[in-house]
Amino acid sequence: QIALADRWFNATDDTVDQFACYTIKIDRNGNEGHRKILNPGKRQRVELKWNLKAVKPYCDVSVDGRLVITHLIEHDTPNGINYIHFYNTAKKTDRQGTSLYTIRAFTNGTSLAAPLK
Repeated sequence: QIALADRWFNATDDTVDQFACYTIKIDRNGNEGHRKILNPGKRQRVELKWNLKAVKPYCDVSVDGRLVITHLIEHDTPNGINYIHFYNTAKKTDRQGTSLYTIRAFTNGTSLAAPLK
């Protein structure tokens, strides 16, 4: 699960989806709902672009440069998006897991931080 939030949540908080501006729930097969968006076991580039100023605020989710889904805002925010929250929703020990190789943030095309190494 990937959530974009307007405030900090504890890393183990399983209620984030109830309060976050956007929540992307990906199951173990790489599906969100009925849509296949990721291929487990393959390194992929996931990009989240949101627009809070649109008449209907949205977040576009792209994988390897291909738009896979557009989410409308779930909870309004006066402060904007400030945090990205990754949460493994597995009910049992997850031996496969997920690896994050690089995280970058941009605003209006300008990098906000150097990539993780």
